[in-house]
Amino acid sequence: MQKIRPDLDIGRNIQQLRYNAQLTQEQVLAKLNVMGIQMSKSTYAKIETNRMNIKVSELIAFAKIFDTDFNAFFKGLWHILWDFSQRFFITEILQILNQPV
Repeated sequence: MQKIRPDLDIGRNIQQLRYNAQLTQEQVLAKLNVMGIQMSKSTYAKIETNRMNIKVSELIAFAKIFDTDFNAFFKGLWHILWDFSQRFFITEILQILNQPV
């Protein structure tokens, strides 16, 4: 079975936030554990290298651990998000216009 690859590389930003917080991967994992989120070192490494999707609960926990807001995870990616949202919006409008009244 083919796996779905993450479409936005936020892993690099997560890694940079960890470096800025001067934390090791092991320290981040320990903090996650205290918050009730179990994650292996392998899984965490895959998130940082963008080989695994991240759960919303994990993203919330990372924001708390790194003492940051959610914008930091998407730094340098807003143009991609904007393009996607514009294409989605245009597609929705075209579907509405093509529907019989």
